[in-house]
Amino acid sequence: DGYANNYISSNYLIDFSSGLINSFASMPHCGGLYGQNDEIEIKKLLAMIKDMVAERKALFTQHDVSNYDSYIQIAPLPMIVVVIDNIAGFNAFKDGSSFMLNFYEYLRDSHSCGIKFVISCNHVNEVNLRSKQELGTRIAFTLKDRYVYGDALNVRCDYVPPTIAGRGLFVEDGEVTEFH
Repeated sequence: DGYANNYISSNYLIDFSSGLINSFASMPHCGGLYGQNDEIEIKKLLAMIKDMVAERKALFTQHDVSNYDSYIQIAPLPMIVVVIDNIAGFNAFKDGSSFMLNFYEYLRDSHSCGIKFVISCNHVNEVNLRSKQELGTRIAFTLKDRYVYGDALNVRCDYVPPTIAGRGLFVEDGEVTEFH
């Protein structure tokens, strides 16, 4: 999106998958890596995100702007990225299910505040309908059900990419594009 490197403050990584995301833990912008055994820390992270949204909304009001993109035109404010790898595993987590009930609120409220969520899932039904409505950019890698790419991308899509590791589809300006 054209944001300079210094505008990305922290990436918070929540790994409920294979553990491969651990390789990002040593990166300079990694604010924290959490896994299945980090219940208390994940609760604190989610509370921090809610507080951060409230603080940023107050900051925007104070400077008479409505969102992150408008605010960074007048002053720097780091973007925050929260990665949840394997949303179904997170949902099965003790407090994950209560978080998932209101996940759409996090998506809706945080987006305009410069707090972005990146989630991974194996099937489109792992994300509830209200949350799907709040998702922005969508990228679909090899899906278990090869005939749901249209649903995953939120567009009409009759094309089914070949089952080759790393192959997938994304939507750019309303056009479905294949990548490898």
